[in-house]
Amino acid sequence: MQSDKKRVISNSLYYTLSNILLKVFSFLLIPLYTSFLTPDQYGIVNLSFGFSAFVSCLLMFGLQYADTKENQEGTKKLFSSV
Repeated sequence: MQSDKKRVISNSLYYTLSNILLKVFSFLLIPLYTSFLTPDQYGIVNLSFGFSAFVSCLLMFGLQYADTKENQEGTKKLFSSV
């Protein structure tokens, strides 16, 4: 039981740190993007990043729904947590 808690905590820490690093690098790349791209091009890049994030969320939801399609209790839990 204790090792499961440690594993969950360590994996959560890895996930959180990778998320933070991704946001820091994205923030630090803004001057590079703005120096090489025109405002129109930067808007297209920003729009495509947002679209890809939205689509990835939809795909992950679809994968979770497919896993719980036969399991009614899992489906209820999935929709209540969303």
